[in-house]
Amino acid sequence: MPNGIVRTYRVTYSSSGFTNAVNVSETMVTLDGLRPFTNYSISVDGFTVAFGTRSQIAIATTFEAGEWGSCNAMAYSLQLV
Repeated sequence: MPNGIVRTYRVTYSSSGFTNAVNVSETMVTLDGLRPFTNYSISVDGFTVAFGTRSQIAIATTFEAGEWGSCNAMAYSLQLV
């Protein structure tokens, strides 16, 4: 890697005025507490000694309520690399 080993990833996700970011050291993350049938913009940037350039934004849509049976908690899992 030209800027060193990535130590942390920051995953930023937003929808309709809501924005949140989580820092993770793994290349897999699950975003919990999402609203059903909602579009989220998701981006990732890596940290070596400082945070780098943010990735392109990906759009993900959660399932409609009830699509996973009686599960009320909405989550989205993604592989970062």
